[in-house]
Amino acid sequence: MRTDLPETCLSTMPGTGELIVLKRGETGYYRSEWETGNAERNKQIADDHNRARGLTPAQVEAMRVGSMFGFAVPGATPQRYLDLAKKEQTYRVQGHIKDTVISLFHPIMCDMHEYKIVGKYALYLEPKAMPEALMSAQSDMILLAEMVDGEPLIPVDAKMESGDAHTINLAEGSFSHSKEVNQGYHIIAKVRVGVKEFVLAESPTAPSRYATWARTPANDGDGEPNYYHGNYCSDRTAAILDFCDRAKEQYEYEKQMHRVVPHRENDKER
Repeated sequence: MRTDLPETCLSTMPGTGELIVLKRGETGYYRSEWETGNAERNKQIADDHNRARGLTPAQVEAMRVGSMFGFAVPGATPQRYLDLAKKEQTYRVQGHIKDTVISLFHPIMCDMHEYKIVGKYALYLEPKAMPEALMSAQSDMILLAEMVDGEPLIPVDAKMESGDAHTINLAEGSFSHSKEVNQGYHIIAKVRVGVKEFVLAESPTAPSRYATWARTPANDGDGEPNYYHGNYCSDRTAAILDFCDRAKEQYEYEKQMHRVVPHRENDKER
């Protein structure tokens, strides 16, 4: 997931601009064989390489902090930077969103949220904005939401085409093509919140078509995912709302328990 630390990433040395390799769990760094002697070119190589691998600025920053101060500090966790995210704007968009499996575009009209995370801009959609074709038991994928400043959101990329129409793509790492079934329900969306994970699931044949469950991954060990505290309903919109509400409630609980501690320096409004 995009909130996990990658095994490696590229970065540059402060001051010298040397191109370096950072490894998860290891302090220090390794000199990259792609080092050019040009700080600006090195930065471009690092950015392009990390982007091509689907790494987010939050993941790279967490790796950088961990390589300097150890991976036990809060700054070595990508989620830390999603907690610090600052919303820049929300605007209404219409256009099409691309299916990740086949070359098919689905019409969409919704709010798009732009956040600034580690100095870079990122776009998100709310789960309720996702077309049913991309978030259902028939979609052949699981959407992986992120908790951004306490809100469960779907990472996307977008570009404006002719007129005001946008073409939207799910961001790299924001979905999985693996299949998961629990009690006959197909998992269609997940979000991780501190020590827990919440899922949204659908079964077209069940009396209550939709379900949400909680899970504590650390308790599963090497066994199958153990989902519990199921809520069931027949309405898709209500199920998505329950999925989001459960995630937000857990986020507030984690914050109170000092596991999630959003803090912005010089942000008087918060």
